[in-house]
Amino acid sequence: MKLRNPKEFAAAVTRIRARLGEDVCAHAVGRSESLVRKWADPGHPSLPGIEQALLLDTAFIAGGHGEPPLLKLYESLLEDAVTDNDVGVEEIVPSALMIQAIVGDLSAEIRDIINPRAEKAMKTISADSKSRLLEMIDRLEEETDRLEDAVEASD
Repeated sequence: MKLRNPKEFAAAVTRIRARLGEDVCAHAVGRSESLVRKWADPGHPSLPGIEQALLLDTAFIAGGHGEPPLLKLYESLLEDAVTDNDVGVEEIVPSALMIQAIVGDLSAEIRDIINPRAEKAMKTISADSKSRLLEMIDRLEEETDRLEDAVEASD
């Protein structure tokens, strides 16, 4: 699997594709699944157009997956482009600690969902539990991005 920089559109498309599936993404934009794969490939120059990005984000939200990844990325890149958001070295430790806290919360949530000793051990994850897990994963991604920015700014 190719590494994806979280500050690139391929990562946002990959996130949408992972949650919705290539077939749903392709249907949403009226294009082929292979084109969706190309958009998710960080080594491929192809990107979704504005209307296609809108359709992908709309399908993501309609599917109950939270905030629109392409819009969030675009906002973040635009903010970086117009502001001088240098993050100091002093942000590295608090960000690293926050990541550990989020991972702890995520682990506890998973343990509670899949507790084999519970009266009714879960065979599947409920929609509510899935939503909580995905929300925690999103928080983890955001904090990891903050840590990455802090490390990059520490030159």
